[in-house]
Amino acid sequence: MFFCEKLGRDLHPILRIKKILHSTESKYQRIEVLESENFGRILVLDGAVQVSEKDEFLYHELLVHPVMHAHDSPRNVLIIGGGDGGTLREVLKYDVERVDLVEIDAEVVKVARKYLKSIHADSFD
Repeated sequence: MFFCEKLGRDLHPILRIKKILHSTESKYQRIEVLESENFGRILVLDGAVQVSEKDEFLYHELLVHPVMHAHDSPRNVLIIGGGDGGTLREVLKYDVERVDLVEIDAEVVKVARKYLKSIHADSFD
């Protein structure tokens, strides 16, 4: 089985998929978790890859650490989106007092909690 994402007129990466772990339609979007051969579990929203286990750190670490280091003493953090929990995981590596994560689609968080523990590392708890 294969998954193909159209990223433009001439770019269509194809991933070999071992298994579809989850597929549902929420109020906002289609949510899928796929088990791939080379990237581990992949979160797909409306046909677009959001994150994969094997390379998620590239996105989440570069999203969080430059911003956190640019501030002398970050205390309160607001994450808009981030339903996979990877950004939250990285923010919680700092001595912050409060983190609010606002995700429009609660189903994304629910699915991530169940299938993407390697990404969120129980940071929702």
